[in-house]
Amino acid sequence: MERQELIELYKKGQRYFGRFDLRSMDLSNVDLSGADFTNALMNSCLIGANLAGADLTGVSFAKASLVYANLTKAILRKANLYFASFRCADLTGADLRGANLENTELLQANLSGSDLRGANLVGTKLIGSNLTGSDLRETNLRGVNLCDANLSQANLEGVSLRGMYFCNTIMPDGSIRNDNC
Repeated sequence: MERQELIELYKKGQRYFGRFDLRSMDLSNVDLSGADFTNALMNSCLIGANLAGADLTGVSFAKASLVYANLTKAILRKANLYFASFRCADLTGADLRGANLENTELLQANLSGSDLRGANLVGTKLIGSNLTGSDLRETNLRGVNLCDANLSQANLEGVSLRGMYFCNTIMPDGSIRNDNC
């Protein structure tokens, strides 16, 4: 399938694109909000794409570029986001339960109100990110860089904070941690 064909199908009202192979497709600045890409392969360029409310359950975004992408209230359960770049992306209210975000770049990303329960964030860079009100219970945060991040009112119940990088990090209780400045 070609980019233009996908856009035309979407414009005609098709919303189900599950299990499609879109790995080599550049979907930068395309509006695919509310579409269903369950288990699709999307290792592609999605810079500035609008995927708000999209169902991306089980999608592979390994090494994809989602810089400035809109993923507000997107469903990314058990998605593979390994080594992807979400710089300045909006993931407000996104469902990332059980997702693999290992070594993912989320610099200055908005993850406020997102559900990250059971996600793997080993080695993830969350520098300058907004995690206000996020649910991080049962997540693996080993080696995560949270410098300049905002964790106000985030739920870190049962999460080990050892091996994480803190510098000017706003913690859930409003205090600021500067362990690694």
